[in-house]
Amino acid sequence: MLKTPTTNRRLFLKTGAIAAFATGERIDGLSGASAAPVASGSGTVLPVSREVMKAIPILLAANAGTLILVEDATRRYNSCGIFHWTASDLSAMVSLDPSEGVYIASNASSDGSSGAWVRQFNGPVRGEWWRVVGDNTADDTPAIQAMIDFCLQRNDPVAALPPGRFKTTDTLHLGWGDTFRTIVLEGAYGSYAGTHAGSSIWPTRYDRPCINIAGGRRSGLRTLSIIGPAKAFVANLVSGSGKPYQYPASAASWNDVSNAPDGMALRAPFAGVTIDAYAEARPATHYPAVTYPAWTGLTGQYNKNAYTSEPFIHECRIEGFAVQIALGINTNAQGDFLSVIGCEINYGVIGISVNNTQSRNVHIERVNYTHLWTFLDNGSFGDGTGTLGGDVVDISGSHSYQTFNIPSNAYSQAITFRHIYSEAQVRIGLFGGGRRSGKPSQTREREILVW
Repeated sequence: MLKTPTTNRRLFLKTGAIAAFATGERIDGLSGASAAPVASGSGTVLPVSREVMKAIPILLAANAGTLILVEDATRRYNSCGIFHWTASDLSAMVSLDPSEGVYIASNASSDGSSGAWVRQFNGPVRGEWWRVVGDNTADDTPAIQAMIDFCLQRNDPVAALPPGRFKTTDTLHLGWGDTFRTIVLEGAYGSYAGTHAGSSIWPTRYDRPCINIAGGRRSGLRTLSIIGPAKAFVANLVSGSGKPYQYPASAASWNDVSNAPDGMALRAPFAGVTIDAYAEARPATHYPAVTYPAWTGLTGQYNKNAYTSEPFIHECRIEGFAVQIALGINTNAQGDFLSVIGCEINYGVIGISVNNTQSRNVHIERVNYTHLWTFLDNGSFGDGTGTLGGDVVDISGSHSYQTFNIPSNAYSQAITFRHIYSEAQVRIGLFGGGRRSGKPSQTREREILVW
């Protein structure tokens, strides 16, 4: 181990070397926490700043072994953690992690070809490592998307957000439609009854979905809240209608048309979560252009037809959009076996809208809803030929116009409603009555049971 006088040892550390590593000398001037050495099973590990870690010469880094990354303690979330030097060509990993969430290259080999510091962790990839803010003021879109993209490229299945309110200004893409992947965006826990505790996403735009799932294989959302900007409009609409709950019968009346004039667009509605929204040709009324990452190899807009199967949304709160969950708005393919369990779906025109014939076996269970024109729909978007064909179980609703709007009964397949409760609601809903798309109706028998 390198030996130098005390003064020089301190200088070496401040300029990037780790000559004092063996002595356990305290290092002054590092941001965040105390720089006192820490004992570990493999010896002593040393707290350092990101800048010091990157400045350590490669030869010394190879001898150092393990360091503790210390960040500015004034930050709401810290990206601190344990890093180990790996002396191999990590250029591929470094290139997919420009935010340095998991891989931190040395200044002497910035592409990682001579090695890099690698975060040691078990469990999901975490938003703190990408330095999310979560104060509903700073734009967290780039940090969250960078975390998701890292997971997509490295096949890490879960990207986790800490508690906080995460402002977004663009769509978060869980997959880009270039191929099939599994990715789950997970919060610390979802909020209940408007408390907005836990992890919540607060989008600011009315012209695009908050989250789109593309090319997913069992991809989805878990323990997360998504709070759209149209909540206040619907709350005022319902509170101003008066008793006996004469809520508007027209779906259009529930859309915040002043802010979302295309909120109910046939193939590009204002939505909280969409599934394969960019799968087919770009429609006349469409979402804004998407900037696809270079690593996907995608060019042009739309026609991203790696279709999703078995998407899920569990233990989430979604509210404040024209449609909270939209499936099959721009494709009639796949999107099958959608599972929505343990959620709250509120404040909008439609709760869940399934519009494609290949959706199949939709399962909805333990969901509360309020302030909606309709909770479940299969004919308002896309081709309007939504196949449900599953159980709708343990549903509780209030202050809405109806529970279901199923005009496409020729395609809906057998649906069983069990344990449905509602109050302060105009009617149960519509089953049959004509298909919006104008295509010839099929004559297959369909069954609906309400228990």
